Amino acid sequence: MEKNHKNINRKFIAIENSVDQFKRELQNMPFTSEFISTAVMTSNLIISLRNIQQNLLDTITNIYNGKFGFHLLSPNQLRQELNVIASQLPKDLSLPIDNYNLYEIYNIQQVRARIRGNYIIFELKIPLISRDMFEVLEVIPVTYISENKEEIFVVPVSRYIAINLKKYSLVPLTEKDLDYVLEEISKLFCAIIKSLFTT
Repeated sequence: MEKNHKNINRKFIAIENSVDQFKRELQNMPFTSEFISTAVMTSNLIISLRNIQQNLLDTITNIYNGKFGFHLLSPNQLRQELNVIASQLPKDLSLPIDNYNLYEIYNIQQVRARIRGNYIIFELKIPLISRDMFEVLEVIPVTYISENKEEIFVVPVSRYIAINLKKYSLVPLTEKDLDYVLEEISKLFCAIIKSLFTT
């Protein structure tokens, strides 16, 4: 009987120990789940910070190269600003492309940035075009014979000229000037660097 009593007592102690261990594990479970949830939140925060860091790096690289990304100025914001600009332009100037081809605007715009205190100021330059169309022609040097029967070689002022389609204005161009020509599908955009001669 005493043996049975000891066995039963041992079983009760073992059950009590199991219950105590189970209670301790239950008490530690919220800490474990809290730790896991904190680890997941920290991981998400690190991923978010990495994305922000990548966006900042992309922005700095784009601005260094004179470009502006979609994440700083959304296409809708750009469209609204272009509408405001277009409404204030004189009649002889226009935006280089329509509002629907915004990808090209992102390609031809130039950007500068300045830091003032806690702010970064972005300056966007979008080239405006004159409604006058020009044709670029290569100038060929010619010779002519003078009254003394001497051959005279005429050297042009520049290798190329741009003449408007109505033939009353021209701009002398060099090969270096043509390097600044931007091509957009079927159009070429040239920055007028030199004087415009009219007749």
